[in-house]
Amino acid sequence: MDDMFSVSQAWLLNNEGLLSSMAAMLAVLTGLMFWFSRIFDRFRESMAHRFGNTIGGKNVDKASQSIVMKASNEVAKNKQIIAVLPFRTLTNIGDEDYLATGIAEDIITSMSYSRLFPVISSATSFSYKNSKDVFGDINRDLNAKYVVTGSIGHGLNLLNLTVELADCESQTQLWSEKFSSKATDLFNLQEQVSEKIIGKLSPAIRSAKMGHARRAAPNSSDAWDRVLRGLWLQSQSTSETNLEAIKEFQRATEIDVEFGYSYALLAYAYHLRSYMGWSTNFTHDLEAADKYALKAISLDSEVAESYLVLALNGLFMRKFEMAEKMAITAIELNPYNGLCWLAIGLVALYRGRYQEAIDHFSHVERLNPRDPLQWLFHIAFSLAHFFKGDIESSLTHSQLAQIQPLGKVGGELLNLACLSALDRHQEAQLFLTKNPPAKGVWDFVLSRLPFENTEKTGVLYAYINEIDSQILSRSDELP
Repeated sequence: MDDMFSVSQAWLLNNEGLLSSMAAMLAVLTGLMFWFSRIFDRFRESMAHRFGNTIGGKNVDKASQSIVMKASNEVAKNKQIIAVLPFRTLTNIGDEDYLATGIAEDIITSMSYSRLFPVISSATSFSYKNSKDVFGDINRDLNAKYVVTGSIGHGLNLLNLTVELADCESQTQLWSEKFSSKATDLFNLQEQVSEKIIGKLSPAIRSAKMGHARRAAPNSSDAWDRVLRGLWLQSQSTSETNLEAIKEFQRATEIDVEFGYSYALLAYAYHLRSYMGWSTNFTHDLEAADKYALKAISLDSEVAESYLVLALNGLFMRKFEMAEKMAITAIELNPYNGLCWLAIGLVALYRGRYQEAIDHFSHVERLNPRDPLQWLFHIAFSLAHFFKGDIESSLTHSQLAQIQPLGKVGGELLNLACLSALDRHQEAQLFLTKNPPAKGVWDFVLSRLPFENTEKTGVLYAYINEIDSQILSRSDELP
């Protein structure tokens, strides 16, 4: 297998046009990283105190399932959705943009701990930054009731924040307040702003702490500054800015070795590098993601991103029980993080619980309607519908996946399988003529889908072979 991986990696490096889409889909939907099992054997023992001795067993306990059901109902019924936009900068001092974006992003994270209101992910809400009718668009597109906006400026060695809360439907301002803080107090200031916003929306908790979980504060303002810079870089969603974000999060961990949140962000940045197709060394990046996620948990066990990373890593090794428990814990900590629902949906998908997977993916779609990973959501939806027997819905999602470049390979593969399953062979032949895959690419992808029932992959093979038996090489090496 090591020889196979070496040949495969060489092929990827020599085919740059397919690299990002191939790598991104493989990173999330495949079991390529099976050699992490030794790492997770040690991980299972170290985490047994939190999850009991059933990790790796046959069934997820009823208590864990009840957590998911409760969170699912909470997300479905809650109509008080909040969107937070990037703050505006009022001065032209240096790279102040990172503060404006970082503060808004961290307010989203902080508010998510309240467990009272769903907060739209930054990947979605930030896309409305330049909208001409921002309140109307957010209300119509996201069904958000409230919008938080703000501005940041400098004065007399202080950071000055102005924060506003508005009602989207009436487009009226509900609350506005000014805050001033030294850089050393910025973390606490952001927590204070979040509490104020929640307090205005729910007077009953004005004097109460926000939610059941809070991140531990950093010991160093410099470490927090690095975190904000990293969050801003990560929001740019490119390979280059992801590398720079990793450097910033790494520096934060070096400045403050006990700040768990920075390790969690570092772990997620490494994992993001893999599934977005930016990695040139999957083994290194996913090992790093695993290592830093475990470190984050040892320092601060209440950060959802740490468990999210471990859940996705668990899928690569077909350790479904462990992956499911990690995803459930992430959901319990933050039920409004769409990626946590994606993780548990993928577990259900690969274990054959297709309607359950579709239900979980529906939460993803609601919570992250403009996320750059929409292509991935549609591929997951397409697979779940296909094996549930709703081929038309599967075809629709496969076509939506192809709209984004990273979803092209997976979307085309599923598109052809759907047309074949629907006996639309002439249409499938025409589609194949217009979208011929590189030799061995689809075989490479299909052979690594981590279904618990491996016969499911054979079903996809069979339908594609009905159209053209030469498409899938079925060889051990890529050309």
